[in-house]
Amino acid sequence: MTSALLSVLLAAALDGTHLVASVPIVTTVDGAAERAELRWVIRRDENERGVVPHDSGWMQYGSTPWLNHHLAVVTTRGGAPSVRWMSSAVELDGLFVEAGDVVLRSKGTLTRYVFRGWRLERSDRPPLASLTKARLAARFDTGLLHLAAVGDVMVGRATAKALDVIGVEAAFSAVKPVLARAEVRLGNLESCFSSAPHPSPGALDLTAPVRRLDALRALGFDALSLANNHCDADDAAFSRGLLLDAGVVGLVDEPVRLGDVAVLGLKLWPTSSALLDEALAAKLRRARALASNVVVLVHWGDEYAQTPSPAQREAAAWLFAHGATVVLGAHPHVLQPVEQPGPNTLVAYSLGNFVFDQQGYPTGVGSKTEETVVLEVRVHRTLGLTWRTTPFRITARARLEPR
Repeated sequence: MTSALLSVLLAAALDGTHLVASVPIVTTVDGAAERAELRWVIRRDENERGVVPHDSGWMQYGSTPWLNHHLAVVTTRGGAPSVRWMSSAVELDGLFVEAGDVVLRSKGTLTRYVFRGWRLERSDRPPLASLTKARLAARFDTGLLHLAAVGDVMVGRATAKALDVIGVEAAFSAVKPVLARAEVRLGNLESCFSSAPHPSPGALDLTAPVRRLDALRALGFDALSLANNHCDADDAAFSRGLLLDAGVVGLVDEPVRLGDVAVLGLKLWPTSSALLDEALAAKLRRARALASNVVVLVHWGDEYAQTPSPAQREAAAWLFAHGATVVLGAHPHVLQPVEQPGPNTLVAYSLGNFVFDQQGYPTGVGSKTEETVVLEVRVHRTLGLTWRTTPFRITARARLEPR
């Protein structure tokens, strides 16, 4: 069999994947040593159920499409390429070979593995310390962007007092590992900070005390939209400075680049086609000039409505037509559907509340204001977009608990 034909067959076996890196290895097949190649690829897993082997046990697949990291062993047996899938349990960010062993980098940690048969087993020997600095600095092109997004964040009013009692670490201990999986974490900040007390504080004054920056730091946000009906111009300007000092970008009406994504905060409320104008189209063009993936955090829709309005649907279609990749909705205070209108576009019409104190408020929707999710989105430049949600419940003491 010619090398050209082997290449064609191998390409067919690995169709629908993106090769990130590969290293040569020696494996044992039927008792004989055989040279092989260990490949790190990104693969779209379509509604798969079952388990895959990993040295620490077994990983359960989910039931929704998801772009996963995979390891595959490629050998040429009987003149034909053979691909053996190894694992999707490790979130890789580096692959190296060392004296016949394999070194994996995950979340900035290097671990050495021994290849036995079709399994990677953790080695007793640590990776060479002399190579650590270079390996931690090495960059790999995965072509993958991983976002996490949440709904309305309100750390004023009763939430501020509850966090004084419980503490931010205890309140958010269950949700932090989910958010930490992503490269970029986004939300809508309903409670701006203020440089002075508001003259007539009331139930709709959501202004937060400055000490509650600790909650935003604990949750690890990269950017929060201030484009909403609770942040006036003065409070938004003051809040942006505080957020910046805390390492968080405050989004107000202009796109900002975060890594491989451009993010834009918009207030389309009250939602009307009259707001979908050339000025907004120009903002989206500026966002596309910053990055190929554009995420729009939009304040729109009707409070406590569990389905999107026709105006929301019209606005979403318009945003996609003008360059948006992902549209994340806020303001209804309850969850609305997540829809994927195309292979590379996604809209979450409302992500509901995330940190809020509406327990017992006369909203007409009961406990729906206490139901929330973390939306994770993975976008790949050739493999498309996948998404999943992890559900939580907001308790009266501001704690986020799995549901």
